[in-house]
Amino acid sequence: MAIIPHLHSLTELAMDLVQGGSGYSTKYTPITFPNLRFLAVAGSETAPPLAWVGKWTLLSLEYLAVRCQTGVEDRLADALDHIGRNLAHLFLCGRFIANTLQGIGAQSRNLSYLEMDWSHDFLLIPPYA
Repeated sequence: MAIIPHLHSLTELAMDLVQGGSGYSTKYTPITFPNLRFLAVAGSETAPPLAWVGKWTLLSLEYLAVRCQTGVEDRLADALDHIGRNLAHLFLCGRFIANTLQGIGAQSRNLSYLEMDWSHDFLLIPPYA
């Protein structure tokens, strides 16, 4: 994980943080990816994905896929305030409360595609599927 902050030219990134633990040195660290357009991140209660990426600087992010067992509702609004300005596609998978999505349009004005899946399968959003 230590290499991630140095990969500024990335346009796509998929991360699985389900295991969590103290070995993740980039936890909650602000990182800038000026060219990142696609981000798929999975996590768990011990490694909440939006806590990891919600403070990153992702000026070009258009596609965000998040899978988490719980806790999406606790961090979604803050994450979208920070990384959702250019977001066009949002895919949420896992257990979350639907009311979490209230006000999402104000945070992501370019959002044109929203998919919610309450199952445990993590499918990538088109055109990456």
